[in-house]
Amino acid sequence: MHASARMTSALWTRARSAFGYFENGRLVASALYQKPEAHVSVLGALRAGLWRLPLRAGPVGTRRILYTFGVADRFKASLLGSEPHFYLDTLGVRAESARRGLGPRLLLESVAELRRERPVPCFLLTHLPSNVALYRRLGFEVIGECPVPKTPITFWGMRQAP
Repeated sequence: MHASARMTSALWTRARSAFGYFENGRLVASALYQKPEAHVSVLGALRAGLWRLPLRAGPVGTRRILYTFGVADRFKASLLGSEPHFYLDTLGVRAESARRGLGPRLLLESVAELRRERPVPCFLLTHLPSNVALYRRLGFEVIGECPVPKTPITFWGMRQAP
């Protein structure tokens, strides 16, 4: 997961859709978005660090990760089709900074900033049941649920109107 997080951070930072909170010069929370017109090529993903995935996760782990991400991508496409949207790829807060409201505040501020540029819906996937309630409080609605075959994972697709 570390290699995947590094790759995602590199991709969305280059696309100017990465937001963060810093304390004492240290990144403590980040929100990474895919913009409606942003599409990642295989070459772009490799340059951003996808090549590290097999080294970090091993062949079986890599196969599982790619399978699960493939299911997630197809599920996302089935829910949204060609509707322009921002996709919240990652929202994270360092453990020592958790429970201070940084995640929700960063999410709301970053979505507002993106929508000044383009007023479209924001979409996200979560696989944690506890996050569904959090995102609902922040104005998202569940628009679909997708159990990943052969795994204990379920994705919930959530959308926040502009």
